[in-house]
Amino acid sequence: MKVVPVPVRDDNYAYLLIDEATNKAAAVDPYDVPKVQAAAEKAGVQIVAGITTHHHFDHSGGNQSAAYPGAPIYGGSNKIPALTNQVKDKDEFNVANIHVRCLATPCHTQDSICYYVTDKSG
Repeated sequence: MKVVPVPVRDDNYAYLLIDEATNKAAAVDPYDVPKVQAAAEKAGVQIVAGITTHHHFDHSGGNQSAAYPGAPIYGGSNKIPALTNQVKDKDEFNVANIHVRCLATPCHTQDSICYYVTDKSG
C-alpha cells in the first residue's frame, strides 16, 4: 500500500490510499476534486472509493457522486455529502487489497472517524 498526500487549500490534505497490486485507490477527504484526480492520474490509479473523516465541507466537499461514478463513499454520518456507506466504530471494509477498520473519534466533530488501514498482503 502506498499513501500519497494531496495538498488542498492552504492548510489541509486529501490522501490517496493506493493498492499497488491492482492500481485501485481510495480518496480520503477529497475536497479538491481536480487536485485529487490529477494526483490519481499521475500515479496511474483509478479511484474506486471515497473515505471521509467528518462532515465539514473542507473534507467532504469533493464527494460529488458525479466525480467518482459508482464509487462507494464511506463516512460517519448522513451529514456527509453523497454518503453511500455509513460506518461506525469497529466497522471494517476493503478497498481492493487494503483493509480498513473504523475508529469513532468524536472530538473535532461528533461524526469524526479515524481509519486504521493495512495492506491485506501483509
